[in-house]
Amino acid sequence: MVQRQQAGHRAYQRGLAGAVGAEQGDDAAVGYGQADVVEKVPYTQIASLSGQPDVTVPTFPIVAYDAIWLNHKYGPFADRKVRQALNYALDKSAIVKAVYAGKAEVNNSTIAKTKFWSKSVPAYAFDEAKAKQLLAASKYPKGFKLELKVPAGDSVHQSIAVIAKDAWSKLGIDVSISQEETNTLFTEYSKGNYQAAIPLPTLTSDVLVPDELALAWLVWTPGYQSFFTQYKSPTVAGIVKKANTATQESEQAKLWPQAQQVSMTEAPWVPQRMGPAWVGEVERTIALVVLVGAAGAVYFAVILATGAYTLTDLKRNALRR
Repeated sequence: MVQRQQAGHRAYQRGLAGAVGAEQGDDAAVGYGQADVVEKVPYTQIASLSGQPDVTVPTFPIVAYDAIWLNHKYGPFADRKVRQALNYALDKSAIVKAVYAGKAEVNNSTIAKTKFWSKSVPAYAFDEAKAKQLLAASKYPKGFKLELKVPAGDSVHQSIAVIAKDAWSKLGIDVSISQEETNTLFTEYSKGNYQAAIPLPTLTSDVLVPDELALAWLVWTPGYQSFFTQYKSPTVAGIVKKANTATQESEQAKLWPQAQQVSMTEAPWVPQRMGPAWVGEVERTIALVVLVGAAGAVYFAVILATGAYTLTDLKRNALRR
């Protein structure tokens, strides 16, 4: 069902934010009445924008996932103890507060929050002592050098990278942060030319069941290679395949949380957060078309090129999609 609202002939200006965050001028433009809508308001700007007259910052739940992805062909990450140590050493609750302004939740899954997700599976709690014990018991007790690649201009993930660098340095891991243009970064990532990376500013799905993501990320295939991490686990793959072919929902409801639990224990990567999408919107302006899909998920159905549009132009572009 597509829902439309109208409120006069007003101009629409898409925020110049890119996939994550916005330049200061974009959210300021909403505040000063120069723009009607800004997409993906930075988490740190939500409170200041919400406090302004005639400005609302609603949330729209989407299937999104954030993680630091690890290349298992890089020696240290073939060792599960090392991967677990990285997870325990990173204070993700502090990241949610500092980077996401408390507007997200710590991730407790190796795939996005979809149907059959279980809140009973524990996330990795911050435990520096345990992280040091795990690394000491690994094949790399004295640490190692690590290059962490992030998208250039992505202030959110650059902040996470800086926090990770500091946290992991306490384990003897020497992290260097490399910023690369997004298209170049993902091309290199998909070729396996990385050690650790946040390959995209956002990672979302329009599928509300776990099958597609789990088969792509948790089951190694020659094409997708566990989202190019080279993670291989016969145990997890077996559970995922069984869940995918199960015909009874009651059986799926048992198997998917099991896959979530076992894969989290194996720590193939470093999950970060799950959270909503945000948009800053001038109250009088209705320049949005939203799609209300299955399970109540809400998606934007209008993504226009950067520029200024009248409401008539906006409606015409929306109807073409």
